[in-house]
Amino acid sequence: MYKSTHAAAAAAVLALAVAVLAPAATASAAPASAPAVSLTPTLVCLGSTTSSYAPGVTNQARNVRVDGRSTFAPCVGTPAGYTAAASTTFTSSLSCTNLLQQTTGTKTISWSKGGASTFSYTRSATRNALTTVITFTGTISGGQFARSTVVETATALNTDLASCQTTGLTTLGFAEQLVVTGVSA
Repeated sequence: MYKSTHAAAAAAVLALAVAVLAPAATASAAPASAPAVSLTPTLVCLGSTTSSYAPGVTNQARNVRVDGRSTFAPCVGTPAGYTAAASTTFTSSLSCTNLLQQTTGTKTISWSKGGASTFSYTRSATRNALTTVITFTGTISGGQFARSTVVETATALNTDLASCQTTGLTTLGFAEQLVVTGVSA
């Protein structure tokens, strides 16, 4: 009885191993013309941005200096272990109605492991009843991770824009996501 139970258990383990390993063996024996899976190194970083406006933005267009400061941590993906900070400064004629219309620019991303990236972007903005979403799309034109593609998404609550109607908007906070694709260490 012991031998038959032991033999049955061994046969079951062997059958399970064949069932599990056979598909893998078949997959590895695929013809050379089968498409390869491409794993593109990507960093995904969550963070926040605070933009300050001087003088404050009102309904009347006027020249305003904009300073944006971002922190991105943690960043997950390949290569591992990065955090980042970014900044942008520009002066433009702004009012509450055209606040989000700056369409191109550059910003510098400083990486925690040393090095910096120059991010050249095109900017688009959408506003719905609750939020304003700004998307920066472009490439790293110089420095660390040069030629990588970048999509940065910044989301602000529209209630933050209420001061446009009164004393003027002097700061605006955004939740951020930064995705850098095609990075190499």
